[in-house]
Amino acid sequence: MSISALFDMIQNNISLIIILIFAGVPLLIGSTAANRSVSTISDFFLCNRSLGTALSFCTIYATWWSSFAFLGSTSSFYTQGPLYWIALGWNVLFGILFCVFGKPLWLQSRLRNYRTPVDFFHDKYHSRPLDIAAILLMVGLSIPYISVQFLGGGIIIEMATNGLIPWRISALLFFMIMILYIWSGGLRAIAWTDALYSIMIFSGMLLIGILFIHMTGGVGETFSELAKTHPENLHLPAVVNGTLGAGFWFSLLVIMPLGELMMPQIWIRTYAVKKSRTFDAMPFLLSIATLAYLGTMLAGNAAAVLEPDYPGASDYILPAMLIKYLPPVLMAFIICCAAAACLSTANSQLHSISEILTLDIYKTYFHRKAPEKHLILAAKGFILLIAMLAYLLLLFGNLSTIFQTAFLAFSGIIQLAVPAVGGLFWEKRDARSALSGLLFGLAVTFLFSLWQPFVLPVSPGLIGLICNACLYFGMSMYRSRKAKGSIAEERMPEPKAEIKPSKQKNLKTLWIAIIASFVLMGGPLIILLDHSHLNIAHIPILYLFVFALWIALCVLTFIGWRMRWGEKSEDAEK
Repeated sequence: MSISALFDMIQNNISLIIILIFAGVPLLIGSTAANRSVSTISDFFLCNRSLGTALSFCTIYATWWSSFAFLGSTSSFYTQGPLYWIALGWNVLFGILFCVFGKPLWLQSRLRNYRTPVDFFHDKYHSRPLDIAAILLMVGLSIPYISVQFLGGGIIIEMATNGLIPWRISALLFFMIMILYIWSGGLRAIAWTDALYSIMIFSGMLLIGILFIHMTGGVGETFSELAKTHPENLHLPAVVNGTLGAGFWFSLLVIMPLGELMMPQIWIRTYAVKKSRTFDAMPFLLSIATLAYLGTMLAGNAAAVLEPDYPGASDYILPAMLIKYLPPVLMAFIICCAAAACLSTANSQLHSISEILTLDIYKTYFHRKAPEKHLILAAKGFILLIAMLAYLLLLFGNLSTIFQTAFLAFSGIIQLAVPAVGGLFWEKRDARSALSGLLFGLAVTFLFSLWQPFVLPVSPGLIGLICNACLYFGMSMYRSRKAKGSIAEERMPEPKAEIKPSKQKNLKTLWIAIIASFVLMGGPLIILLDHSHLNIAHIPILYLFVFALWIALCVLTFIGWRMRWGEKSEDAEK
């Protein structure tokens, strides 16, 4: 073969070559991580609780931003207008909740040697039925979500290679690669891989916005054109999945951050943090990273101008535009960025679910005295088993859109937030109240998800959460009055640092400003702005108002970071 022929072959298949290189990089990272790993449960599942701030941020960011963030957000802006723009709020709220909830949870995980989410629930409630309910909920809702990640990744690879690699083959290839590098390095391999994925996700999301908004003449021109051709794209939809549009907006603000916080992979990363100061930095870092949604917002609205009548599924409007409008090298790079969003969530879920099945099921009920090497081998077997189940569901299941599947998973798992918050902060907690509230909340959530006799004011998941919380706190208060001496008396005191009066006043002002920002972002004012038809330079006032609040929250979280959120945790770290 001549040099020119070889060059032509490479040029004609450059997209495929870039994708194959992208698929192989995690194996190199995994093999490097394996050289640093030791055959212990703590190392394989928790990286010996040694994640620093930078690596913790990267792996949390990459885990949190899935295909739901990359493909799903672009699709939502394309079909539902500004509905997804509330993501600027829910990502900041997730960072704040990760600090407020995660820091005391991290401290107790050190004191009590928690390794799985179920360890926490068992320590606080001593209830096997509640443990089983938590296991079923986490595992049952994670597997469909894993399948959707690989469906998204598989289809965009098939589109990028013009069918040369069918989505079933590309999904299987990614499954195999992921299994190998998780086997080799455990959480360390995942965290190192996520460092690469997080850079790709952030840069890819911003890049698509810059590229496509340039093609439509700029931000103002794009919104001006939409006002003429598709004015409905400039306003919240009246009804979303049987819920009022404004109510769904508020539901997203609550359900998305709380739901992600309850996902098993986030619990594992909370336990794996090395120092408490990491939690202080996380709200600001995650707030700044939210800037990436500016890219998908611009890309989604540009798509409504460039491809107003796209015939395929809206989840794949982005890869269709990449293939149509961009040169092969740039298209392949952004396709890999989108695939990174899919894989970075799936790898974490496979790993965390295998830990639950290994330690909370296999070790607890079948092999209590199993040595650590045996448990690691069992965990690798569970990783393979979960991957096979997710792939079979992918082939034979009837999965919904990325947005709907993710939101349903979050609406279910958010019900764990009530016993989790109660376990940390509620002294009158008891197991019967926790289990009753959890089951009642799930029943209400799935009832109104399947049966909607009228348009709901807020989403079924939020209604279920409210019912769950009312029953839990009401029942636990009633039971604590009847029987003195509850499990709360066994609660270990947490180390607290004294806060100077001046600093306490500043901290109070900070929290008032943060809460006021979220009230403005999710409250009735949004409805007025949405119906006002006001704009500045053709940009709807709703977009500008939420963006201004996001900037304010970034400043406030930076101040909170510098204040250490009013706490000094050096003693706890010791």
